[in-house]
Amino acid sequence: MEFSQEQVEELKLFCPDARPHVEGGTTYFFLPGLRLPDGCSPAQMNALLCPTGHHGYTSRLLFEGQFSSRQARNWHFNAHILGRNWAAISWNIPATGLRLAQILAEHLRAFR
Repeated sequence: MEFSQEQVEELKLFCPDARPHVEGGTTYFFLPGLRLPDGCSPAQMNALLCPTGHHGYTSRLLFEGQFSSRQARNWHFNAHILGRNWAAISWNIPATGLRLAQILAEHLRAFR
């Protein structure tokens, strides 16, 4: 799936250094130093956004490790993508009609 430059620029409002990578035919967006919602520790972490279907979820936001937040979350998924290990929680969002920045915002809502 291709994403417009306009959508990538919107994503960069959340993470200025966001950049796409393709592995196995899937586009991921590497989000270095993504700022996490208030109450998360640490406050920033590298993340990987998969805006398309991924292991039974409509999209996934993966992190370089687990972290604490105001909401206790079920960290249950680990994946090796782009040569690194990533962790994710069980969280699904609407499947259609969202732009990249909206997908990211919906995933971050899980930690508020």
